[in-house]
Amino acid sequence: MIKRTITGIIDAGHGWFSVSHVDIRKLGIEDSISGCSYMNRTRVYLEEDCDIAKFVKAAEAAGWKLTFKSNGQRQDWSWVRGLPPYNSYWIKNPLHEGQHIGLYNGAVAIIDSIGNWKIFIKSLNSAATYSVPASNPFNYIRPLA
Repeated sequence: MIKRTITGIIDAGHGWFSVSHVDIRKLGIEDSISGCSYMNRTRVYLEEDCDIAKFVKAAEAAGWKLTFKSNGQRQDWSWVRGLPPYNSYWIKNPLHEGQHIGLYNGAVAIIDSIGNWKIFIKSLNSAATYSVPASNPFNYIRPLA
């Protein structure tokens, strides 16, 4: 039996529950999560109204045991709101070296290396190289269409 502890994060207007990309993929619910949830490189922050219910339903159907806890903080404005919206592409296509990606300046690039703190990217349109934070690269890169 798979056991997971799900941490809730709340602010004055909303709440989210932190789950891993891997668990979303294992449960096969990548395409059912809305853009009202947020994500970073490893976690999805499922919004409290609908998306967490989809996760719980799928996890219970798979026989998982879930425990919920609060992060113990209530803020006026949560840092979760600064993350990019959920995009199933990144769940289905986890970042890896050699992967082709788009940059928001329109350039096409390739991931050169992924470090603990930075992801190094080389533009295929020019000699430019970039680094983006490894913790939250999706504010800087986009899927190729």
